[in-house]
Amino acid sequence: MPTVVDHVRRAALQDALEASRRRYPITWVVGLPGAGKTSLVARWVSEAAGPCVWYRLEAEDADVAALFHALGAAGIGGGRLPVWSPEYHAELSDFTRRFFSQLAAGAAAAGQSITVVLDDCHRIPDASPTMTLIETVREVCTDSLRVVAVSRRAPPPSLARGQVGGWLAIMDDLRLSESEARDIATLVRGDKLSAAEARTLEKADGWLAHVLALARSGKSSTAATFQARAAAAKTATEVGDFLAAELLGSVPAEQRAGLRRLAELPEIPHQLAELRALTPEVRRLLGTLSTQRYFVDEVGLGNFRLHDLLRDALLARNAAEDDQVTLDGVRLELAACIAPQMPEAAMQLRVRARDTRGALDLLEAHGDAWIARGLHQTIHEWIRGLPDDGTLGARSALAFWRGQALLPLEPEAARPLFAAARLTSIEARDPERAYAAWCGEVGSYVVQWGAVHGLAALVDDLEALHGELGPPQGALAFRTSEGALTALMYGRAEDPRIGRYAEAVAQAVAHSADPGTRIGAAGQLLIYKLWWAGDFPAGRAIYETFDQEVSSSEHLPPLPRLVWWSCAAIVDWQCGRAEDCYDKVERGLALAESSGIHVRDFFLLTQGIFCALSEEDWIRAERYLGQLAHTERTHRRLDAMVYHFFRSWYSLCRGDARTARAHAETALPMAEAMGSMFHKVIVLSALAPACVHSGDLEGAERAYRAQIELAKAANNPTFSFIAFCAGAEIAMARGDEAATRKQVERMLLVKHLGGFHSGCGWRTPMMQKVLAFALEKDVWPEVARQWIREKAVPPPADVPVGWPMPVTIEAADGLKVVVEGHAEAPREGGKSPQKLRELLAVLVAERDGAAQTEVQDWLWPDSDGDRAATSLKVAIHRLRQWLGADAVRVHGGRVSLNPERVACDLWRKRADAAPLVAERVLAGIDLPPVLALRRRLRASR
Repeated sequence: MPTVVDHVRRAALQDALEASRRRYPITWVVGLPGAGKTSLVARWVSEAAGPCVWYRLEAEDADVAALFHALGAAGIGGGRLPVWSPEYHAELSDFTRRFFSQLAAGAAAAGQSITVVLDDCHRIPDASPTMTLIETVREVCTDSLRVVAVSRRAPPPSLARGQVGGWLAIMDDLRLSESEARDIATLVRGDKLSAAEARTLEKADGWLAHVLALARSGKSSTAATFQARAAAAKTATEVGDFLAAELLGSVPAEQRAGLRRLAELPEIPHQLAELRALTPEVRRLLGTLSTQRYFVDEVGLGNFRLHDLLRDALLARNAAEDDQVTLDGVRLELAACIAPQMPEAAMQLRVRARDTRGALDLLEAHGDAWIARGLHQTIHEWIRGLPDDGTLGARSALAFWRGQALLPLEPEAARPLFAAARLTSIEARDPERAYAAWCGEVGSYVVQWGAVHGLAALVDDLEALHGELGPPQGALAFRTSEGALTALMYGRAEDPRIGRYAEAVAQAVAHSADPGTRIGAAGQLLIYKLWWAGDFPAGRAIYETFDQEVSSSEHLPPLPRLVWWSCAAIVDWQCGRAEDCYDKVERGLALAESSGIHVRDFFLLTQGIFCALSEEDWIRAERYLGQLAHTERTHRRLDAMVYHFFRSWYSLCRGDARTARAHAETALPMAEAMGSMFHKVIVLSALAPACVHSGDLEGAERAYRAQIELAKAANNPTFSFIAFCAGAEIAMARGDEAATRKQVERMLLVKHLGGFHSGCGWRTPMMQKVLAFALEKDVWPEVARQWIREKAVPPPADVPVGWPMPVTIEAADGLKVVVEGHAEAPREGGKSPQKLRELLAVLVAERDGAAQTEVQDWLWPDSDGDRAATSLKVAIHRLRQWLGADAVRVHGGRVSLNPERVACDLWRKRADAAPLVAERVLAGIDLPPVLALRRRLRASR
């Protein structure tokens, strides 16, 4: 923020500004150059109670990245703010609302009121994103957040309408009063004004810059001449020209050209030996003027910033007095001097000098950092101003950096630029640039992710590159292998080279020293093993190797962590570990919000939805679907397709087959248009059951046949597994036992070979029917039982023999309990284990449950009501510890065993009318309900 030491206080205007700030979300301070706009607002801020962020806009700030970066770095608001990321350009208003809402909320929580001052708003176009940002901010402004904009021109129409809407005030009369003009002139002069000098000030008509010029002119050794010139100056240009003449006249003649040319810099370094023009005399002069606050400010790092009036006048003199060659040479000399300390300013100078080679050198040195800060639009504007110098190296570099600048904003436009850079690099024999450009081409598909036509052909181009320039080296070898694996997975899954590139990625993962690169690639390899190779055990091994590393690593960058979580969550939900999956999704979304890296939000949410639908957690599924609808808008086609796919699955799970079919049929042409075999397979997996349950078995059959053809073409066991699941459901719907047996046999065989856990979107009733069929017909029964355990599938009402239950009770001959496959006795505790056995026997005898009061009377007949009730409560708690929390139900004053968790031979034999020896049933326990059961058994013989 500008300093305001020894400024004359302009009480009326400061009071008006304070009143405006209290009443309106946005205050627009407008006036001529040198009207005192900045000094007025700075003085007001210095006296205000709340914190302030002051940001001075430059022409490059039409790209909002630097503004959000500066606001976030200011450390105000009492909390972590969202971090800007390039993909937010598509939804700038949404991000702006979230950013400033959190800023306001943090200030309110801290009991503060924050003011954001945007100075020099006239430097950016009316239609720029920054102006859109200002308009959006007013929607979330509260008493804890206000904006003050300072500009030479009136607000654009989109903001000016805020005067009518009651959310914007304009302060446009900044003229000095007579007393203020006299006080300022006296301060500048250092002594009182004569009556004649005071009358001279009237010519300024309250314009601060003019008053300062008149006051200074009276102190000059040639006061009469200077005062005459100052008095004659009427316009901003004339006052600026007067100031420039005064400044240049303060140094020896031989130093004037150098001082004049320093205006080419946005800021003049205080100490820089390489700047020949920054002589001791010039440095002292600028220091004196900044101390006097006379059109020179001292800003960060002790640099000098010239007031716009003065700088514009000096720049005009440069253009008039130096020819283009000389001026470009000056800019290049200045750029070379300041590049280490001010690389962005050096870049601007080289662009203005049309120095393509020098600008490209700066891009090579700093481009990745600028890209990381989100300055894509700024880089794009810089490059647009650079000419092609005719060399192959410059041509390829320009195309490459244009592609980098456009990649997150317009990936389809970036793709041909990367292709041009690759081809030109081949001609220039530059393998590093050629392979980097090839990776950019793959990246353009990944960012767009709405169509993959042409993606797989890039692998052919990659292998042609090997022949032209030799194989890539170092990190590029890793990146190209990973890119080729991605290209084949989504663009040509049937290509036999996919395994070779997967092996190359695996080797690179094993030997990479960089944890971020290694873990990011491991995530891609995990996806390949699960979905393309159909090797779940290998995928599980990758998961076990890296999941702990990701959890324990404190210094892993956000992106590889997000890549891993979005991939590893698949293993969690397929293995029935829903809470682990949800944990990765929620932590990933929180990290994306805090880091600004949102490229994996879509993938995190899809895994959360898969898991929620598999677990039949409808509330969570709806929440994630809602978030998915508002995530990355750069992938519109993929977003829409996946949204309809999940809506189809969700609708079918809720029993609405017609809506499910409509969503699946909407998604299918989208998947076909994308050209991705994978996405077509998953949509068909939703369409087939939707057709079954809407009564269109022929349509379901067509969807199944299409899946089979895709699985064969890709030689993909995962696709085959999904197809056989659909075939089994169709056969069961037709009532064709032979066909059902064939499909279930195929499905379970492929599951056995690949270790799949997925239920392919099946609802619980469907899984129960298919797995019960497998057990009843002895079709891979051990695989069926394994699947039941993996997915914790509850048994159907008519539990088939061999269905694995968490708890198995043998009560036909005594009382034996098996929990999770292990024979167990009740744990020793404060109460006798015999009481737990008695309680269990009562619940076995009373299969439909018993009233709690009855159980109390049976087990504790000698205790009073309250004491018996307490004893029962403790016993139920200990029984749940023994059998599992879900094994015992208490509802409506009744207690029972949960038939979805507990199997009992006595129940099954009674249902089958199998012979029982009444005296051996629950032998050793003779409580009233057990004795009554034995009597009923004897009577039924």
